[in-house]
Amino acid sequence: MLRKENIELSKARRNFAQHMKPNIIKYVELEGRSRRHIKLTRIVISELPDGQFTVGVMRYGQKIDTYSCSYVPDVGIYSQRYFAEEKLNEILTIEEMEGFEVSDEYEAPIQNLFDKRFEFGRLNASNNVAFYGAHQHEHHRFISQPIPAGLHVIAKVDAFGNMAIQDINFANKPLQESNLISQRAESYLRSIMSVDGFRGACLEGFFDGQNLFVVDAGYLHDQCFADTPLKDRLEIIEGLITKFDQPDGCRFISGSINKPESWMNTYRFGRNKGMLLRETNSKFILQLDPTQSQPGTMLSESNVSTYIGGHVVDGVLSLRNEVQIKERATIRYPGKTSGALPFLYRAIGNYADEQEQALLF
Repeated sequence: MLRKENIELSKARRNFAQHMKPNIIKYVELEGRSRRHIKLTRIVISELPDGQFTVGVMRYGQKIDTYSCSYVPDVGIYSQRYFAEEKLNEILTIEEMEGFEVSDEYEAPIQNLFDKRFEFGRLNASNNVAFYGAHQHEHHRFISQPIPAGLHVIAKVDAFGNMAIQDINFANKPLQESNLISQRAESYLRSIMSVDGFRGACLEGFFDGQNLFVVDAGYLHDQCFADTPLKDRLEIIEGLITKFDQPDGCRFISGSINKPESWMNTYRFGRNKGMLLRETNSKFILQLDPTQSQPGTMLSESNVSTYIGGHVVDGVLSLRNEVQIKERATIRYPGKTSGALPFLYRAIGNYADEQEQALLF
């Protein structure tokens, strides 16, 4: 059936959002009316990691507090989906006998996004001026995205609502390993996950230890973008997640085709620490076939390979001692550094907004 839509229904459904997870494979929603307000019931079937199925019931506006929302996630747990369907239909029949009418239905399988192993190509690092000189005549080929300070990461939301932010070098590790996620980033990902029908997410971004800045997605909501050209991909992603942007926090960084002078707009002491440039038809950075990956180029103010050192102490990566630089230049890695391999990481800027040189490594 078609999903009924109106302002009152949308307001009531927002109360269900906190309970919606990508392992909900089916739900039936019913609307009831009292004299003064709407009542809503949503009966859901969820698939568990062990292959069992659970039936839950969400209710809105059915207590003394007319705006209250409750959720019982385990009315019944079954080894076979058939019995879960029977329980759903039993509850559905009771609700309809009490005057409720079906207002929405949804059904889709879970998506195990991270069962396969991905390959990725590393971003090329280039000096702003050098890249400008070589490519200014073909600037229409490139989409540019200004990047704040941060570590190059992959953000994941799996089929069961588990979340992780991992250094892109650890893109194939289980979600519970090398997870850098912060409370602010977790809140942001939960907001994205709360949309009805959400199946999971695989996002590329930069992480500053607190905030996640999303620049691309290979899978989001219920759509796979792995082979979608970057220009089209960014337009779709922007429509899906910009409404969840946090003021001065986690957000989506949109891309555009700009004049080549904009490639120079990275600031040593400002918010934009670099510029990410990729071809308009490039694919997502993670691919099952490594030959298909077109990762793009990150611009910085200087030839950083001259300066980067491999010495990490208390989470701080220092520059080479033999290089004479006027500014103090260190960068903090937002996690445990005992296993750090500095030359493999991709990060730009610093995390404390101190007066440090813009760095990429």
